[in-house]
Amino acid sequence: MRLQILIIIMWLPTLPIIFPQHFIQTIIQINNPFIMIISLQLCLQLAHHVFLVHNNRLLKILLFHLIRL
Repeated sequence: MRLQILIIIMWLPTLPIIFPQHFIQTIIQINNPFIMIISLQLCLQLAHHVFLVHNNRLLKILLFHLIRL
C-alpha cells in the first residue's frame, strides 16, 4: 500500500523564496510545473509552512490523497 499526496498549487511564482531548499529538492515535478507530488511524510510540514507564512491568501492549495493498493 502506497500513499502519496497530490498538491495542486494554483499560483506559485516565488517557489524558491516560499519553500525551504530541502523541500524544493524533495518535490517531484510532473508535466505541469504547477502540479507537484510530494511524499506523505513531508505533506504536513509543507502545508503547515505554506499556510503559516501566507495565511492561505497568496496560495490556494488543493490536497488530494492518492492511494495505491
